[in-house]
Amino acid sequence: MLLKIPSKNFPNKEVDVSVLVNHLREFFETKNYKVDFQKGAAGAIILDANQSTTIRDWLGLSLRITLRLNTGSEVTRIWIGNQKWVDKIIVAFIGIVLWLLTITYYKPSCASYYIRNNSSNIPLLIIIFVGLLIILPTIGAYLQLKITQDVWNMIENHAALEHGSNS
Repeated sequence: MLLKIPSKNFPNKEVDVSVLVNHLREFFETKNYKVDFQKGAAGAIILDANQSTTIRDWLGLSLRITLRLNTGSEVTRIWIGNQKWVDKIIVAFIGIVLWLLTITYYKPSCASYYIRNNSSNIPLLIIIFVGLLIILPTIGAYLQLKITQDVWNMIENHAALEHGSNS
C-alpha cells in the first residue's frame, strides 16, 4: 500500500508511548531533523520533525512531519500530519510554467539548430535549469512520502514488539 491513513488506533498494551517517542526522536535526529517535542491539549504528545533550510525550501526538498499521540483509557491514537508539500507544488508549478515558456520561445525544431549553430549555451542552461525545477520537487515529494511511510512502519513495528512482549 503506497499511502497510509493519517491516523491509527492501537490498544494501550501495544504501545509504550514514552519508549516510542524516544525511538522516533532518535530516528529523526540521526537523519538530521530538528525535533521539537511538546505536550498538547488533553495530555497529547506532539512531536514535530523538520528538515528545512532556505535553499531546501527553494528547491522543494525540505521535509516536515508532525506526530500527535493521544493516550486514552484503552487506546492510543497516533496521527501524522503537517507534512511539507506546498513548497514542492510551488517549485514544480514554476518549473512547468517555465518549461512551457521555454518550448514556446525555443521551438523544439529550432532549439537543436540554435544550440548547434550558436556559441551561446544559454538555451541549454535554461533547459537544464527548468528540468531541475521539475525533477527536484519530485524527489522532495518522494522523500516526504518515504519518511511518512518509514515513521508508520516504525510505529507498527513498535506496536508489534510491545504486543509480543506483553503476550
